[in-house]
Amino acid sequence: MKRVFILMTFLVGIYACNSDTIYKSEAALPEAGWVRTSPVSYDFDIQDTTTFYEMMLDVKANENYRYQNLYVNIETRFPDGKTEKDIVSLELGTPGGKWHGKCTSGSCIVPVQLQQRFKFPQKGNYKISLHQFTRIDTIKDLSALTLSINKSVED
Repeated sequence: MKRVFILMTFLVGIYACNSDTIYKSEAALPEAGWVRTSPVSYDFDIQDTTTFYEMMLDVKANENYRYQNLYVNIETRFPDGKTEKDIVSLELGTPGGKWHGKCTSGSCIVPVQLQQRFKFPQKGNYKISLHQFTRIDTIKDLSALTLSINKSVED
């Protein structure tokens, strides 16, 4: 048993050292619901504009979430101060109610790829803000959003 523990610790250490994740941050959402006027924001610094990246958003939802998708308005502020906005439908499940992610103990985590194999055009500080963009003022049964940026494995 001791050998298994040592081997697992070693493997986790190697994985952590070789991780291509350059940014990862989880934002908890209020238990009362995510209000349309309360964006979730992520700030991060990019210094390498030659590398290809992938951007993922993990949506953590209660199994009681009633919809197959979630509309969000994604606003990106670039280091030079310019902003771009895009409305995106995050597909969380099928029309029949099957989740796209993994569910355990009443909670589901659905990974959604926001961008793949892209380069950041500028060096400096970026800010990504997500606004829930549904027809409902306060969307319930969502508990967290985790944004991660990884170096592309296709380099």
